[in-house]
Amino acid sequence: MEKKEPIAGPHFPVDFSEVSELKRLLIQAGKMAELGIVSASLAHELKQPLVGIKSFVQMLLEEMREDGTVRKRGEQILKQALRMEELLNRMQRFSHTPEEAFGPVNVNEVIEETLELLRFRVKKFNVNLEKQLEPNGVMVEGDFNQLQQVFFNLIDNGLDALEGLERGILGITIRAGDGRRLVVYIYDTGDGIHHDDRERVFQPFFTTKDSYKGTGLGLFISRAIVEAHSGTLEYLYPEEVEEPFPPGVRTVFRVMLPLSGK
Repeated sequence: MEKKEPIAGPHFPVDFSEVSELKRLLIQAGKMAELGIVSASLAHELKQPLVGIKSFVQMLLEEMREDGTVRKRGEQILKQALRMEELLNRMQRFSHTPEEAFGPVNVNEVIEETLELLRFRVKKFNVNLEKQLEPNGVMVEGDFNQLQQVFFNLIDNGLDALEGLERGILGITIRAGDGRRLVVYIYDTGDGIHHDDRERVFQPFFTTKDSYKGTGLGLFISRAIVEAHSGTLEYLYPEEVEEPFPPGVRTVFRVMLPLSGK
């Protein structure tokens, strides 16, 4: 019996780089789904001891003098405990789209309070802090705690980059921009981010830090928060910005937010 040759079908070229990218995205989506489950479970467990911390701090405050320095520190602890409670609530809503209740927020106050939280690290690392805020304050429409989370992440990353350096510079500059948008620059004189990693810095789980220092979610979450505020968060090189920076600056993050009422 004569052996028949198989009939060749149409040939479709396969781009294996696209297949690899699809595989990476599927793995990443799986990680994000797992993160949502873990976040909700972790938030549930952490909220119980947090209730105890809040209760004990509130009882201590009732026994303190109204004008005492210790009382002010206690009030700060309570405020941060309440902020933690809100963060945990958001973790439990991780897989849902919450209805945001935005209002006027003074960005100067957000920056000042964030720096107060990080004051110990600034002092510990012997950092030269440069700060240029808007003299009359500027208002944006948003959520104070969420915006504080963004600036905390950016400033904390800058401090990580300066650890071990002698008098490294960390700077925060606020500009009213074109009258419609607020511009905040956060910069440092650390080692910077390698050119090849520039497009990856906002991807979830990407980090250049040691595994015990970072999860690779800070910038990803920060950008999501800024975009929810109708703004943008970018990583730039100093030469790409029309803003005078001190010599040695290698890392610049720019946050742009619409001004309140614009």
